[in-house]
Amino acid sequence: MNNPFAPVEGHYALLRNGVVMGAYKQNSQGFWVGVASDINIFWKPDGTAYGSDNHGNRRLKPDHDIIATISPEAMALAIHPDMDGAVKAIESLVKLADAACDYADSHCRAFPIATAPKEGVFLAWDNFGGEWEILAAGNEGFYHPERFTHWAPLPPPPSNPPLPAVFTDLGAALEKIKGAG
Repeated sequence: MNNPFAPVEGHYALLRNGVVMGAYKQNSQGFWVGVASDINIFWKPDGTAYGSDNHGNRRLKPDHDIIATISPEAMALAIHPDMDGAVKAIESLVKLADAACDYADSHCRAFPIATAPKEGVFLAWDNFGGEWEILAAGNEGFYHPERFTHWAPLPPPPSNPPLPAVFTDLGAALEKIKGAG
């Protein structure tokens, strides 16, 4: 069972029973208040819920605990009038994010030395010296994995180049989605 989430002002609340409640403000006692059918629901600051019926009888309502909060932007996408268009926008955003992650994997991460290129020059982490060294494939020290544990591609020469297209495309798509809210 998921632990309850604290309510967030301005966000929607996904309840354990699957209902999505609108974002409500806190009452004078510091509880968040909402109405579900004939029961008034109150959420404590930790997201756990209790209800009271029209006669003021209180009872715990664990099925009304908040298990996630949903931002207004995410909710706008979820209830987008052009659902097919929204799904396509999300699918294209996922593709752009995947491309950005692929770029980061191939240009920004360190990899186990066993997967180092067999030719060319790259950075290698010298476990003994505690620093990056430039190695050429075939360097005798390269074959001692207890000394060199990881490798990374050399960074591009300093020139302050523009961001790769995968990042500018992702940024443009995010700006477009922000504007749709």
